[in-house]
Amino acid sequence: MDNNQIFEEVDEFKVAHSFECFPSDCAAIIRNSRAYLKVITQNIRSIYKNLDSLTVLQSTLNFECDILILTESRLSEDKLLPQLPSYNVHSTTKHINQNDGVVVYCKSNISYSIDEPAFLDANCLVIKIPPHTAIIAIYRPPCFRTISRFLDSLETVLGSLSSKTNIVIMGDINIDIKNGNNDTMSTDYLNLTAEHGLLPANNFPTRYGNCLDHVLLKTKSQALSFVLQNALTDHFPVLLCLSYKAPCANSRKAVFKSIDYKNITVLLKESNISNILLMNDTNEAADSLINILMNSIQLSTTLRPIPSSQRVSKPWITQGLLRCIRHRDNMHLKVKKQPNDQILVKSYRRYRHFCNGLLKKLKISYERSELEKASRSTKQTWKIFCITKHGCEGG
Repeated sequence: MDNNQIFEEVDEFKVAHSFECFPSDCAAIIRNSRAYLKVITQNIRSIYKNLDSLTVLQSTLNFECDILILTESRLSEDKLLPQLPSYNVHSTTKHINQNDGVVVYCKSNISYSIDEPAFLDANCLVIKIPPHTAIIAIYRPPCFRTISRFLDSLETVLGSLSSKTNIVIMGDINIDIKNGNNDTMSTDYLNLTAEHGLLPANNFPTRYGNCLDHVLLKTKSQALSFVLQNALTDHFPVLLCLSYKAPCANSRKAVFKSIDYKNITVLLKESNISNILLMNDTNEAADSLINILMNSIQLSTTLRPIPSSQRVSKPWITQGLLRCIRHRDNMHLKVKKQPNDQILVKSYRRYRHFCNGLLKKLKISYERSELEKASRSTKQTWKIFCITKHGCEGG
């Protein structure tokens, strides 16, 4: 085999199966989501404004991610970090400007450790999941025109993780690594990561035709990577699913009761109720009739799984809202393909504004209803307040 063949094979090597799709299409590709460690990164453009929209995004995925990496979080010292039920939240403390900051949400049932390494010209958190996995969450602001100090810091962090079998770099790096882009920054960055065994899991565009939000991966496990067509911000979210053999906690499957009323009618017609008519004790007769009715209902009732497309993770996320979000994302994709169609652009902006307003209205209405139900119980009122009031503002 000559050198050219070797280079061609290296270029064709893929560390993950990669896809571009809508969030609602992921479940059909992944199939058994519990077999994977699921990590998503999103340039959130203010965690205080857009966390509810991220919650809706998770509902359209039809599963919950294990780790959420949010970049350009615009953290404020005057505000508490928003909480998400069943997640622990962590954030960077060393900031460069008012727009930066990395926030990481980790599922509370995952065993992990997290630290903030010294890092120049970027925000960084490192999540270590025993025994062999490390995830480097990064936000690199675009204000830096050179990357030498950034690469020095990245090399130090990668060197400290050399014993790990699975290493992931995820976040908004603001270096374009799409196919065909051979500028110096991209080349130097990819050369460094390749020296440590990491390759891009995908190089699809994530913002205006450029691949700025990265998943770089070193692993021998099966991996799936998705760039999700979602208009939460001007950056597409990127999802990584890494084959994960850790034991999964038992969870109850979402089901609903299906009652066959025609079968109830048939069973009642076949029931012998003549003996009930002969009873002298009305209470005994009533109990017997109720038993026949309840038995017919029980025999005609089955439990069926709720289709993944109809499941929602929050009571205020209605099927109507999910349809609106899907339609918004479809319109956003059309705008990307026809950016000069001003009528389409204006229609999309109006519809996006409508979706945002509907989301806020539904959430506020639900929270108000829950507080009214609990108005006579101070303990229950405080519990609902703690769940719903996580510090997010409208935006």
